[in-house]
Amino acid sequence: MLVEKSLREFLQSLGSSDPVPGGGSASAAAGALAANLLLMVVNLTLAREPEKSEALKPAHTQITALAEACTRLVDKDAAAYQRVRDAYKLPKEREDEKIKRSMEIQLAMRDAATVPLDLAERCIELLEVASDVVRLGRVSAISDAGVANFLALAAIMGGVMNVEVNLASIQDEDFLKDTQERVAHVQDRSRELFDRTQETVLERMNAGA
Repeated sequence: MLVEKSLREFLQSLGSSDPVPGGGSASAAAGALAANLLLMVVNLTLAREPEKSEALKPAHTQITALAEACTRLVDKDAAAYQRVRDAYKLPKEREDEKIKRSMEIQLAMRDAATVPLDLAERCIELLEVASDVVRLGRVSAISDAGVANFLALAAIMGGVMNVEVNLASIQDEDFLKDTQERVAHVQDRSRELFDRTQETVLERMNAGA
């Protein structure tokens, strides 16, 4: 599993000639980094300012779950892309083999589009809860929350890119329509949330300077 590797080993895997892991796993890793960085800000705040416990405990619970979800998606994305590669390698000499291969490619492509969309939607949730963290988090760690905000946006944009590249090969019109609508919502919502959160980050950084 990729997530069981050391950071150096994971980076070496990304930099190898093997296309797996690729941009999808890297995007999921960015989402996991964003979530864990936000979690650090929450934990630091709770340790130093326990009076904020009641206000931040829901965020702690949600971010913990999102961090685990993004971490799982690192390997899930790699597995989805590997399924696509395997599908294209299926035999295609006989007519029944061609039909089976075509069906498997379509199923694999749907999976390869669904996984990064799941990541993007999870990171929308992360951006939503980040607004509470940057509002209530300890001032000395607000820049860390700002970095998490950027990482979450990068994970979303990377996820969207991987969805779109796989949609080009999918023939199911209903699936395409539903997925494109979800992607459009993610794109609109992500920029709105990012900008709002980053504005608060900058305000609190300047106020604490």
